[in-house]
Amino acid sequence: MKSSISLGKIFGIPLRLHYTWFIIFALVTTSLVFYFPGDYPTVERIAFGILTSILFFASIIIHELAHSILAIRNGIPVKEITLFVFGGISQITKEATRPNTELLIAVVGPLASLAMAGIFYGLSILLAQAEQTLIADLMQWLAIINIMTAC
Repeated sequence: MKSSISLGKIFGIPLRLHYTWFIIFALVTTSLVFYFPGDYPTVERIAFGILTSILFFASIIIHELAHSILAIRNGIPVKEITLFVFGGISQITKEATRPNTELLIAVVGPLASLAMAGIFYGLSILLAQAEQTLIADLMQWLAIINIMTAC
């Protein structure tokens, strides 16, 4: 994708960051600063907003990696994964030859997102019980956003 920078490779797949990603990163971080309860210091809310945004985009990378790895395991080349304003895209270079393979490649990304949602939700419960409410809220938001990403 043009106008993007290389972040290296994951499992041999080039990972790129489109310039529009910075726009959504700033918007997500800013909205999260106001999402967290106001009784926390502003600096702490900003730090947790940035951390949550990073974890959110890490979740998108995992979602796209699931598509890409399954494609590669089925002999389908993947050019790269690019993060941009609307999330991420795996640039799979050709169609699967069998419909069930195509279906599996399509479904594995949302399944990865649902698995991450379950992990984040479980962590939110554990952290809430440990009275780590800000971090529990962060994990709960990530659980919700991963469910939305799966749909």
